[in-house]
Amino acid sequence: MTNQLSTQAFNDALANKKLIFGVLKKCHITRQQSDFDDYFQECLLAYVDAYCQYEREQPPISRQNYLYTKLYQRMIDLWRKQKHYQDFCAPEPTTS
Repeated sequence: MTNQLSTQAFNDALANKKLIFGVLKKCHITRQQSDFDDYFQECLLAYVDAYCQYEREQPPISRQNYLYTKLYQRMIDLWRKQKHYQDFCAPEPTTS
C-alpha cells in the first residue's frame, strides 16, 4: 500500500462518511451507544484497507458496493470478536 494511495483512501473515506454511517446503521450501532466512536474509527480504517484492496484487485463490481460489503463484514467480525471476549471475561454465576 503506497503512501499516496493511503492518503487518497483516507480523503475518500472522510468525504464519504454517509457510507460509513450507513454501515453502522445497518449494524444497529447508534450515536447514543458509548462505543460509537470506536466503531466509527474501525470503519474508517476498514474503509482505507478495502479501498486500497479494491484498487489493487479491480473486482468486477462497483467500488461503493465493494466498500459497503467489506465494511459490513468487518463490523460483524468485530462484533463477534467482542461478544466472544465478553462471554469469556464475564464473571461466573454464583450459586447459593
